[in-house]
Amino acid sequence: MTRRNLELILLCVAAPIVILLFVMLALNQGAHLGLTTLGVPIGLFAAFIAAHVATRFLAPDADPAILPIVFALSGIGIAFVTRLAPNLAANQVIWLFVGVGAMVVTLIVSRNLEKLANFKYTLMLIGFVLLLSPLLPVIGTEHYGSRIWLSFGPFSFQPGELAKIVIVLFVAGYLATNREMLSVFTWRIGPFKLPDIRTLAPLLLMWVISLLIVAFEKDLGSALVFFFVFLAMLYVATGKKFYLIVGFLLMLAGVVGAYGLFSHVQTRVANWIDPFASPQDEGYQMVQGIYSPSSKATTSSPGSPRSAACSARRACSCST
Repeated sequence: MTRRNLELILLCVAAPIVILLFVMLALNQGAHLGLTTLGVPIGLFAAFIAAHVATRFLAPDADPAILPIVFALSGIGIAFVTRLAPNLAANQVIWLFVGVGAMVVTLIVSRNLEKLANFKYTLMLIGFVLLLSPLLPVIGTEHYGSRIWLSFGPFSFQPGELAKIVIVLFVAGYLATNREMLSVFTWRIGPFKLPDIRTLAPLLLMWVISLLIVAFEKDLGSALVFFFVFLAMLYVATGKKFYLIVGFLLMLAGVVGAYGLFSHVQTRVANWIDPFASPQDEGYQMVQGIYSPSSKATTSSPGSPRSAACSARRACSCST
């Protein structure tokens, strides 16, 4: 079985799952099943079939699992958005179609992705600019303690999402070029052997940039994502467990440092340990998540955060 045939089969396996979610949503709302209620999942499936056809001709050796997984996760996510915030669902669908179209255009323009390795340092520079752009005055804005947004009038977005793609391309290009040098340890420090420091320098720069994101934008989540992706790619390319050990130690040091420096990180950790300490403020979301499985069985008045917190606290007390 070819990769593309396997991809098509996986798409057909994921389609009933996505469609079933929208069927359940329509029946729960008392709507009739038809093109109006099931148009979104059918449209999503058609879009990904079109992407599959493009992949079949433009990238026949691509991984067969990625497209079906993206289809399943996107369909499930849009179903949940439709259930919880119907006014936002249309935008999500539109942007997903835009993303699929951008994928096809990328396949057409960049038939040979290996050529991107020739521009790896340019990609690194673009990634750094995108990461640091929220620090710009006026257009850079801060939300919930993290300065990671660019705002242009009513339109806003996180440049870090684009930076993730660009930096992954840089790391892939760098590892493809220096894979053998990173796998050979020639530099000795006492009883330990390390790769040539000149080869490690660009990768160490990535770790420093991750810390800069935390320090200036107060975005611990993105820093961890960047560094973990970089570490995973480094291990896959070299197969050296040394990188995993040192990488996790560096990441742990960064996490501890961020906890000591930023109050909003301390607040989130405190809410994770005891969300009931502030059930109507910082801990509201976690408390509601704990309470929601028994929401239909409770006798508390609906929509009351204090009642939800008390019921959840009693449930937790009983279980212990």
